[in-house]
Amino acid sequence: MGCSLCCMALSTSDIYRLTVEQLRQACVESGLDSDGPVRILRRRLGEQIKHEGMEPTGAQNITQVGASTDLLSGSFANTSP
Repeated sequence: MGCSLCCMALSTSDIYRLTVEQLRQACVESGLDSDGPVRILRRRLGEQIKHEGMEPTGAQNITQVGASTDLLSGSFANTSP
């Protein structure tokens, strides 16, 4: 195969269309072990694809902001309705 498989955006369903040689090449390019039967190669690539899909695209720190629960007694005016 002339082109690099890592340059293509492989999905988990795409790996089932690859030949064993293409699977091995994709594993090597992804830094994965390329030894083993086809089902193992597909599992490795599938886990890699899923893992990459879970990584955040931006390096943003998200902080959850909540309401302050430090209520002081007597801080509210007692008014009758």
